[in-house]
Amino acid sequence: MRKPVLLYILAVLVLASCTRQKAEYVRMISLGASEKVLECPVEYSECEFHVYADEYLNSKDCSPIGYEAEILDDASWISFGDNGTRFINKKGSGALRLRLDANSGLRRSARVVLRAEGRTDTLSVRQEGVYHEYIRLKGEYDAVPAEGGTYEALVETNVLPAFLKVSGSAGIDDCALAHNVVTFVVGPSPSRDRRALTVTVSTVDGWGETVSGSVTLQQEPGR
Repeated sequence: MRKPVLLYILAVLVLASCTRQKAEYVRMISLGASEKVLECPVEYSECEFHVYADEYLNSKDCSPIGYEAEILDDASWISFGDNGTRFINKKGSGALRLRLDANSGLRRSARVVLRAEGRTDTLSVRQEGVYHEYIRLKGEYDAVPAEGGTYEALVETNVLPAFLKVSGSAGIDDCALAHNVVTFVVGPSPSRDRRALTVTVSTVDGWGETVSGSVTLQQEPGR
């Protein structure tokens, strides 16, 4: 008799468990920008992107949720089109408008972060510039002797010196930049073949892209 009773009790417990599972619901929050990078023109403009901000129950019942958006990076040239500030509260999926001042300088960018119930997403807003960064190195060299020596290259650029980085390939040391002139030392050649040596000056522009210029020397083989 005990076995049928035990089976009956187990059946009741399983049925109760299934009933509870059917009564429970799965909740999912959707928050994000439709694109990760938004490019806008150099003139005064209003750009927009789509935001998804919804709550789903059991993957089908959808309702809008509130979220906040904030412009980061201390960019005074950009604001939200709805209120002209750098912070806004919105609700539900839809377009989020941005207002950008005209840009009379170099390319620039700022980030917009979205937040809702512990979730975040970030969008990069890029605005074109009237002109772009450039770097050119000038230097005319005969073949560098095997023992090496100290050399210079003239730098032509519209980038402030503080934002420039100087580097050299293997065989070049002591690179220094002063008054738009790069000074560098070519070490003795360990090779029995002629080798190419390169000096590079670079920077990262307002869109996070690398801009560079370089000059190459040929060094005679070592003995």
